[in-house]
Amino acid sequence: MVDKGIGDKIKGKTKETIGKVTDNEKLETEGVVDQAIGKVKEVAHDVKEKSEDVIEDIKDKTENVIEDIKETTENVIEDIKDKLKK
Repeated sequence: MVDKGIGDKIKGKTKETIGKVTDNEKLETEGVVDQAIGKVKEVAHDVKEKSEDVIEDIKDKTENVIEDIKETTENVIEDIKDKLKK
């Protein structure tokens, strides 16, 4: 299971709210910290997903370039063979 920080954000909001209601600054602060941790996890997850997408795109483009080079090379070889036959 992928941790996107949702649990930390919910836990943090709950702690913050309870801390405010009970006038417990420590619990309120813990809640704010937990929410920040959740946000960091969310951003890290988003960066990881975007990085994977970029890597996949680069791989696809590289494969296309390799195929183009192979095709061009084969065509050049055929052209050379044809010219040598003449």
